[in-house]
Amino acid sequence: MAAKPHTVLVIDDDPFLLGSVIETLTREGFKVWQAHNGKEGFEQAVKRKPDLILTDNVMPVMSGVEMIAGIRNQPWGKQLPVIIMTNMYTADMLNQSLQAGATDYIMKSDISLAKIVELVRSKLKD
Repeated sequence: MAAKPHTVLVIDDDPFLLGSVIETLTREGFKVWQAHNGKEGFEQAVKRKPDLILTDNVMPVMSGVEMIAGIRNQPWGKQLPVIIMTNMYTADMLNQSLQAGATDYIMKSDISLAKIVELVRSKLKD
């Protein structure tokens, strides 16, 4: 019997990046869901309980940091890997992300789709 594919929720308000990441992860065998802002992402996460979340930080309605704080308040979300993807890097943003419970923090402009897949796989090792 084949192993159940890992599930990933990708949250970003940039439709091009969102589509690219979803297409790549799907091609690599992941089951992928999407959301376009932190509030929608939080709602999807509560409903679907993914194995990992990839999220932008600066988004309309609710930021990635606010969404992570909400996830960490859920019993099932305390240990969930959550990776922030952003182009807005400051030491303050990094600290806020890590304090909210981000597992990792990556710069969109500095990482390839292949590296995103590699990072996701490394966080989902059983």
